[in-house]
Amino acid sequence: MKSVAEERLERLTMGVVLLAIAPALLAAWPPRLDGLPALAVGLVLLGSAFYQRGHGWPVGGLTWWVGALSLALGLVGVAGNGRLHSASALAVVLVGLWCVVRGLGREV
Repeated sequence: MKSVAEERLERLTMGVVLLAIAPALLAAWPPRLDGLPALAVGLVLLGSAFYQRGHGWPVGGLTWWVGALSLALGLVGVAGNGRLHSASALAVVLVGLWCVVRGLGREV
C-alpha cells in the first residue's frame, strides 16, 4: 500500500510531465528546439525516480527506461540543432506507453 506522500508525488510527476509536453503540442515549436520537451520529460521522470528511491519507495523499471530514453532523445534533438525532428513526438509516445502500463497495474 502506498503512502499519501508517495501517491501525491506520483500525481505531481504526472502533471509536470504533461506540462513539459504541452508546449510542443500546442505551439509552433522552432525545429532547433524540438528536443527540449523530451529533455524536460526525461529530467522530470528521472528526478522523480531518484527522489522516490531516496525515500525508500519502489520505482518501476519502465519509469527508469522512459526517463532515460526521453532524456537521450532530448539531448540528441537539442545537440543535433533540429535534425532529429521527432524527439518530442517520440517522447509523447514513450509517455503514453508509461501511462498505459501504469494504468494496467503492471508497474509499481
